[in-house]
Order: sequence, then structure tokens, then C-alpha cells
Amino acid sequence: MIGNKNKSGAGFTLIEMLIAVTIFTMVLGTGSGVFISALRAQQTAVANQNLVESTRFAIEYMSRQIRLAQRDVSGSCTGTPNTFYGVSVGGDQLGFIN
Repeated sequence: MIGNKNKSGAGFTLIEMLIAVTIFTMVLGTGSGVFISALRAQQTAVANQNLVESTRFAIEYMSRQIRLAQRDVSGSCTGTPNTFYGVSVGGDQLGFIN
């Protein structure tokens, strides 16, 4: 039987191994690219959330300070009684000391 050659082993050829390694590398590269993109998107979202939170805190702090402000009639804060530092709006003034 000339046309019937028996192979002693059922292994892979070099070309089959190269194709398998190439496909595996492409899949791994695509997966890691998606993972890195997700990490960057999460970092951006966290940074934006921190910015919004800091801004909200600053506005809340200013709102509370304005709401609880009292007139300095004794002059203990400014040095001069009934003195305000600020822009006059219709005769009313709002001054900030610190």
C-alpha cells in the first residue's frame, strides 16, 4: 500500500501552531484593549464625580454662611461698627470678612 502512510503521532504541524498562536494573540490583544478602555472610562467618571461633589460642597458651604450671616453692629469683625465691604445692590450690602 503505497498511498496509505501511517503517522506515528497525531500532533500539530508548525503552521497549525502558528495560526493558533496568532489567533490567540489577536483575541488577547482585543480583550486587553477593551479592559484598558473600561478602566480609563471609570477613572474619568470618578474624577467628574469628585469635581461635582467638591462644587456642591462649596456651594452648600457658601449658602450656609450667607444664610447664617449676622450684621456686625459692634465692629468686632471689621474694626468699624456698621461697616460693610461689598457691592451696593439697591441700598443693601453683603460683605464677606474671611
